[in-house]
Amino acid sequence: MPQTFTQPAPQDDILVQIQSEALILLQDCESENTFDVAIARFVFQHLPEPIAAAQAIWHLLKPGGKLVIIDPDDELYGIVQPPVPELASILEKYGEVQARRGGNRQIGRLLWRILAQTGFLPCALETIAFHSDELGMEAFREHLDPERFVPLVKAGSLSEQTFTKTCLSCEAFLASPEPFILMLWLMACGQKPEVAEEKIE
Repeated sequence: MPQTFTQPAPQDDILVQIQSEALILLQDCESENTFDVAIARFVFQHLPEPIAAAQAIWHLLKPGGKLVIIDPDDELYGIVQPPVPELASILEKYGEVQARRGGNRQIGRLLWRILAQTGFLPCALETIAFHSDELGMEAFREHLDPERFVPLVKAGSLSEQTFTKTCLSCEAFLASPEPFILMLWLMACGQKPEVAEEKIE
């Protein structure tokens, strides 16, 4: 049965603190012009200053090196069949919580611009699609696990009534004869110019 929650969760700024410290480490790193490729997977959506992070990575790459950023955009979440009607509302709530922490769950649409504004030469913006017919439903079960939504309830962002409905919808989805889920991520790639002076400050 769905749980009920009466205790509000304390404000949590640990994630932002870790992100800020990670950015400082990048900026202070002395390994300039060292790496051929940098991959940031599900990082930029959490950062209050994504351009500053890209600039820090720019310095670490050799001329001609590439930065690959993989992140979501909740407007392109994917397909869930049969539908879980509450999912759109939950994604919106996640976005609101992340925005209060300085992040952006719709950053996927900005990746090309972030690379260009930092001085990279953007060379690709592609979708990565993966689905349950290929990977099996177990690979996606955690995404529809009601436990994932508990922090939203504790924080007061999601009502207990909506949480209960979501639990029932997720159970119905998993119990359906032929459930299907497809998720989409966005991947952007930019190349550091061969001539370092081309960087945009």
